Amino acid sequence: MMKGTIDIHEVIKEIGANRTSREDEQKLDDALGKDTHEIILYVVRNSWTLTYDVPEDYRKGRCICGNLTNNAGPEVEVMFHNSRKSEIEEVKTGERLRLNVRYSKFDNLYRRTSFIEAPEDIDNPITRVVTQENPQKQPIAPSSTHHYLANILTIAYADGNLCPEEDAVLDTILTSLGANIQDMDLALQIASKEGFQGKIVGTFSEQVRNLEDMMRICMADGKVHENENQWISYFAGLIGLDQPQMDKLYQNLDSSIQS
Repeated sequence: MMKGTIDIHEVIKEIGANRTSREDEQKLDDALGKDTHEIILYVVRNSWTLTYDVPEDYRKGRCICGNLTNNAGPEVEVMFHNSRKSEIEEVKTGERLRLNVRYSKFDNLYRRTSFIEAPEDIDNPITRVVTQENPQKQPIAPSSTHHYLANILTIAYADGNLCPEEDAVLDTILTSLGANIQDMDLALQIASKEGFQGKIVGTFSEQVRNLEDMMRICMADGKVHENENQWISYFAGLIGLDQPQMDKLYQNLDSSIQS
């Protein structure tokens, strides 16, 4: 395939962050097609490939979520071939990668454009444009971190206590956010306020990530309790997810936890 010459940044920005219509998805498909496009990806998060409808050779690989060009660009995700797993695991937040990719779909669950790396590139090393441009960058704004954590703490203590398994998950979440004990104290103060009903923060995908982290806490002890499930359903409603989308999130998380 020849490399496309269109401005992907402008195409995706034109679609915007709202849930796309079929017409919008068709615009993406028409504009990006099956061509190979070169992009610069600013890395925000490195994870398992959990999205749906993924080609077989990419299902057990890794996925990088980030922004085009720099940390202010449109949000996208790139799925990497299964054989890349070890290499992609080494990619860190804040790095910028030069990649050849092909359009896969618009992921309606996370509301972001998805690409797969160009098959002809899978045997070539990943090219880093700038190494560790900002390795300590948090995936959400610092001012939002406390409410992000407060949402999680509300469900962590929904059944009255924090078991060792839940505490371990909470520690992992803190590390991924770059948060510290002072952030936890402030978040606990927010969550403890009378009438706290949760607060959605960040972009839509960050809101979904917040919900995923709540789900991880709930699933840590092997059982989702009724009061936990009520909070999950309530928060999902705040960000506009329906039951089938929640079921998909649980399914994906269960698969990743088992892996």
